[in-house]
Amino acid sequence: MAREGWPFVLGALLVTVIGVLLAQWHSGFWYILAAIGLIATCFMAYFFRDPTRTVPNEEGIVVSPGDGRVLSVTTHDDATSEIHIFLSVFDVHVNRAPIAGRVTATTYRPGKFVAAMKPEAGKQNERQDISMDGSLGRVDFAQIAGVLARRIVCRIHEGDELQIGDRIGMIRFGSRVEIVLPPGIEPTLEVGQMVRGGETIVGRRVGQNA
Repeated sequence: MAREGWPFVLGALLVTVIGVLLAQWHSGFWYILAAIGLIATCFMAYFFRDPTRTVPNEEGIVVSPGDGRVLSVTTHDDATSEIHIFLSVFDVHVNRAPIAGRVTATTYRPGKFVAAMKPEAGKQNERQDISMDGSLGRVDFAQIAGVLARRIVCRIHEGDELQIGDRIGMIRFGSRVEIVLPPGIEPTLEVGQMVRGGETIVGRRVGQNA
């Protein structure tokens, strides 16, 4: 489980224990409180899960920075490609480095909490922008808050050296990630496809076979 989840899990578990203890002497409300606490404990443990991922052993690839469903894949006139991925409350919310390389910039930008599925969420919502330089060039990606996501956790800093698939942080309770592939890297996704952070290949060097 992601370390950011322990306060939530332990808090919900404490409510459960208090409800169970008080229910020994009183009925009604305390049983309900214990049940609510147990449900909350299970949900928090599920939401903050941090499963092991197998990073593809292949050169010239970019992997997804997060789990979720692909909302859009757009190639621009400058040959860069932009991919937007929606993370529902049921997806794993631990984010991962899309390439191996050096973190060249991390910029936090406060904003609104528009539903993460909406196109305007990328421009209006609170977000953490990250840039990395590696053998494929510069890759930009972002952690973006949603309606329920009120906290972006970024564990990395400018100057950090990362391996592809390394954990870089998480977004709490429903959100969005975006990634910009540099020229020479072609997207390997389709809209609607489900992806897994650190595991699903989202881009591959042009001319390189799978």
